[in-house]
Amino acid sequence: MGYGFPNWAGIVVSPGLGGNYDYGLSVNTSFGPIHGKLEYRPNDMLSILISANYNYVSISGYGYQGNTSIENRGDLSILGRLNFNFINTEKEDSYFGVGMGGKFYKYYWA
Repeated sequence: MGYGFPNWAGIVVSPGLGGNYDYGLSVNTSFGPIHGKLEYRPNDMLSILISANYNYVSISGYGYQGNTSIENRGDLSILGRLNFNFINTEKEDSYFGVGMGGKFYKYYWA
């Protein structure tokens, strides 16, 4: 489990983010990235991994007509992986791996 640094969306807010704002951007809240990883090794030749990352930011600003707008973005990425260890000594652990994953977004604007 780990907490990453930095959350770029929470630190640097670029003008015109999402095309919804004219000026006055500010970050309301930001969280993450947070990362977790599990690994299981049934034997010395194979390891099975799953990892997940989560990141969230809430940004507010003034819209084109002077109305305050709030934009919330959260994303979750999940990766599954198989590693095949072909050299496994005290000094070296070489492996070849394949993985598949996806990224899921939750976004809303008010």
